[in-house]
Amino acid sequence: MWRFLLARPRSLALTSAAKAALVRDMANERHFVPVASVLWAEAATVGRALTTSGEIEHRAPHWFVAFYDLAKVARWRVVDIDGIRFTFLRQPALQRLDGATLDHEHGHYTVHERGA
Repeated sequence: MWRFLLARPRSLALTSAAKAALVRDMANERHFVPVASVLWAEAATVGRALTTSGEIEHRAPHWFVAFYDLAKVARWRVVDIDGIRFTFLRQPALQRLDGATLDHEHGHYTVHERGA
């Protein structure tokens, strides 16, 4: 029964660059104890202050990493992947993380999906 309640990929690998970036980003969070999550965005609009060009950007569907407050995540939803705490939300794209690899390239997290 627990297998149906816990939303998580069966296997997600981290590159050494992704692990180092996660450790760094989580250590920089001062307001809460972070838990990482890999999420799928159907689209995104990023404001001027957050882009390198200084212009508003409209982004296509993509994976991204977000951080949740450990105090607000049920303990049974937290899983350890290579020493990093993760939580996964139920979302249609979640199954695509099975066998995928999380990487960090050119200052951004990227997901290399299995077979892609």
